[in-house]
This record gives sequence, structure tokens and C-alpha cells, in this order.
Amino acid sequence: MQAIQTLLDGDSKYLNEHPAMIQTRELMQKEVETRKKIKSLSQKTIDSSLNEDLSDNFKELNKTRKQLSQIIIKKNNLRTLGFQEFL
Repeated sequence: MQAIQTLLDGDSKYLNEHPAMIQTRELMQKEVETRKKIKSLSQKTIDSSLNEDLSDNFKELNKTRKQLSQIIIKKNNLRTLGFQEFL
């Protein structure tokens, strides 16, 4: 049992220090932050529907959605590369 635990601890340390895993964690954090920003901007856009700011808010909302798409693409690319590395 101790040998298995030692092996798992070594694997866990390797994965925690692997550059792809570090990058994935960073991208996941950016994704969470961007989703929160989108939610906030969506509400701001709805609230401004009667104001002149509507167009500006839509632009900012769409820009942030594009950023989220880019983050998700990068994250998926890392996953693909990670799977290929271990095959």
C-alpha cells in the first residue's frame, strides 16, 4: 500500500509541476474571471437598454465573449497536446 501511495505522490508532483498543467490552471482561472465579467456586462447592457451607452456596452460584451472563446480554444489545445504527449 505504501508503494502505491509513493507512486501516486510522485505522479501528483509531476503533474502539478508540468508546464501544461500550470498553463491549464491559469487558463481555467482566466475563464472563470471572464465568465464573471460577461455576466456583469450582460446585466449592464440590459440595464442600459434605454440609454445611449447600449452600443458601447454591446461592443464591450462582444469583445469579452471573444476573449472567452480564445481562452477556451487555448485550453482545449493544451488538453489535446497533453493527451498526445502521454500516448
